[in-house]
Amino acid sequence: MKTRILWMVISGLMALSLVAAACGPALVEETEKEGEKKVILQAEEEEAKKEVVVEEVEVVAPDTPQYGGWLYQSLKNDPRGWDEAVTLHFWTYSNQLTNQMLLDGDWSRGPAGTGEFAWTSGTSVFADKTPNLVESYEFIKPGHIRWHIRPGIYFGLNPDSEASRLVGGREYTAEDLKFTLKRNLVDMPRSYVHRSVPLGSETAEWTVIDKYTLDLAVHPDAAYNTFYFLKVWSVADYPQEVIEKYGDMNEWRNVVGTGAFLLTDYVPGSAVTLIRNPNFWQTDPVGPGKGNQLPYVDGVRQLIIPDLSTRLAALRTGRIDTLRSVSLEDAEFTMLNNPGLDKIKTIGGGGSRISFRLDKPDLPQHDIRVRKALHMAIDFNEIVDTYFGGEGSIRYAWPCCGGGDKEQMTKPIEERSAEIQELYSFNPAKSKELLTEAGYPNGFKIQVVAQATNVDYLSIIKFFWEQIGVEMEIKVLESGAYSNILNTRQSDETIYNGGFPGFIRLGSFVSDVYSNSSMIDTLDEVKFFEPYVIQLKDLFFEGNEEELYRVYREEIADHVLSRVYVIPTPSTATYIFWQPWLENYYGAASLGWTSWPQYSKYVWINQELKEELGH
Repeated sequence: MKTRILWMVISGLMALSLVAAACGPALVEETEKEGEKKVILQAEEEEAKKEVVVEEVEVVAPDTPQYGGWLYQSLKNDPRGWDEAVTLHFWTYSNQLTNQMLLDGDWSRGPAGTGEFAWTSGTSVFADKTPNLVESYEFIKPGHIRWHIRPGIYFGLNPDSEASRLVGGREYTAEDLKFTLKRNLVDMPRSYVHRSVPLGSETAEWTVIDKYTLDLAVHPDAAYNTFYFLKVWSVADYPQEVIEKYGDMNEWRNVVGTGAFLLTDYVPGSAVTLIRNPNFWQTDPVGPGKGNQLPYVDGVRQLIIPDLSTRLAALRTGRIDTLRSVSLEDAEFTMLNNPGLDKIKTIGGGGSRISFRLDKPDLPQHDIRVRKALHMAIDFNEIVDTYFGGEGSIRYAWPCCGGGDKEQMTKPIEERSAEIQELYSFNPAKSKELLTEAGYPNGFKIQVVAQATNVDYLSIIKFFWEQIGVEMEIKVLESGAYSNILNTRQSDETIYNGGFPGFIRLGSFVSDVYSNSSMIDTLDEVKFFEPYVIQLKDLFFEGNEEELYRVYREEIADHVLSRVYVIPTPSTATYIFWQPWLENYYGAASLGWTSWPQYSKYVWINQELKEELGH
C-alpha cells in the first residue's frame, strides 16, 4: 500500500505536465460528412488558440526513390569539434556524414532488407563488421590485421573550401589509412583511441603492401582492443595535406573526407549545413533503388535545438524530419496531436545504475548481505508498471547492453537461478533480516552522487530504502563536477552512472574506466573475469556469435547479477518519430555500433507528399 501512495505523490508532481495530454481529445476531432474525413490539429505555439483544419491527404509513394530535397535533423548541442583525434567522437556530431569508418553497419541487413537488425540504437558487435572504406580484412596471425582498401574512393571536392581544394578530390589509398591510424593510435595523446588502447599504441607497426593494402601489427594482447576501437570509434580518412597545413581538422572549414556529404556551413547555436557529395562511391545496396548512386537528398541541415519542448515542436510542425528518444509522456501527446507521423517504439539496453564503491571495507556496502538487502528492498515491477507506465524491462538493465545485442546476451529473470530470482523478488522482510545479520539492524545512511535529472528516479529508490531503515542522501552536482568525479572514480560511497559493460572487453569489470565505478578491477573479484576476456576475444575473432552470446548470457551475467555490484535501473521504452514524407526510413538511429547519422545517405524525400501536406 505504501508504494501505491508513493506513486500518487509522484503523479501529483507531474500533474502540470500531464494537463495538456489530458486535454488531447479536444485537440483532435474526427467528423464524417459526405465521406470526407477532417482532423483538427494543434497549431504552432504562436497560434495556439487558433484552430487549423486540414483535409487528410492520401498520397501513394512513388515506386522508385527520388533525388532532391533536404533532410532536416536536430542536435541537442553544438558540435564541440570536428576532429576525432582532438575531440571525443561523441561530440563531433556531424563527422560521420563527411568522413567514414573502416567498417560500418550493412543497410541491407536492416528493415530495408533482411530485417536482421532494427538499427534503432547502437547494435550488435558483429553487425558493424561490414566493409566500408575497406572492402575486406583478415587476421593473418594474432595481432596482425591486413586491410584491403576499396578502390575508387575519392575525397570530396568542395570548390569553395580552401582545405578541400588542397586535397583536390584525389583517391583514398593505403598511405591515407596508415596516416590516419597512426595519428589516432600513436601520435595524438588526446585521442580517445590512443587513451583506450595503450598497449596497441606502444607496439603498433604499419606496412604499406601496395596502393590498396595495409598491414597493422600490434602486440597480440592488444589485438582485439585495437581492432575494436579503430573499427567502431573513429573515422579513418583524414587527409594528410590538411593536417600538415592546419595542424588538425577541429575547425569546421578544414573538414575534408570521403563521406556522403560535404560540410559547407556552421553557425554556432543555429545549424550545421552539409550538401551532397557528387563524387561519393556508394550505391544503394537493396530495395527498389538498388544500384542507385547515394545519397538521394541534396543535403542535410542539422538544427541546433537544446530545449526538448522546442525539438518536439519542430517535429510537430515539420521543421525537422526525425526525432528519437522521445519519452512515453511526450510520445502520447505527439501521437494524439500528430497521428500522421510514423513511429517505432524501442526498449533500450541497460546502462543507468547506482554503483556501489566496493574498495572501502569500512562502508556497509562492502558486505554483500547489505547489497542484497538494498536490492531486494526495491519493487522493480512496481517501478516499471507505474513510473515507466508499464513500458520498460528489468531484464535488459544489467549487465547487458544497448541495441541489438540485448536479446542474445540476456534472458528473463524468471529463467535465472533461484538466488537471482530472490534478488528481484521485492522482499523487505528479508532485507531487514540481512541487514541485521550484517550488523545494521537499525539501518544506516548512504550518499549517492547524481545529477539533477536523476533526482526523480532516485527519490523512488530513496522511498523504498527508507522502509528498511536506510536513509539516502542524494548529492546533486552540476555537470562539470559530476563528470570529474565520474571520470576519476572518486565518489565517496556510490554514484548514479551509466556506461555499458564493455561486452567482449568486459571493461566495466576489469578496467579503470568510468563505467566501472564500483572499482571491481581493484578487487580479487576481477580474477573471475580475466579468463573470460580471453575466451570472448577468441570467439569474436573466430566469428562464433552463438557461443559468445551464450557464454555472456549464461555464465558471466549470472555471476555479475549474484554479486550485486550495482542497483540497476529498468530500461525504458522510448519512441522514434519521423515525417511521412521521409521514405526508406524505419527508425534507424545507428548503423553498427556508433554510426549515428549514417542512415542519412539511404533515405529520400517524397517531395509530392511533403508539398501536399503544406511543408
